[in-house]
Amino acid sequence: MNRNRILTGWTCLGLAFVVIVLLATGVVESPGLRAARSLGELLAGFAVPVLIALALFVAGLWLIKKPRHR
Repeated sequence: MNRNRILTGWTCLGLAFVVIVLLATGVVESPGLRAARSLGELLAGFAVPVLIALALFVAGLWLIKKPRHR
């Protein structure tokens, strides 16, 4: 396996974990989150950072678990 691909995959997984922790602790706040007046606006405010973390996580898993070419 390509070591650079595995290292990049683990880096993506780590970054996804860091983004989720920063969101959960309140260190990082989405733009427009304080102006949310309804549940829909609140969920829309959280959608972008959560989807970024999810995309990093999925990309990391794909890079680590991609099958070998023979």
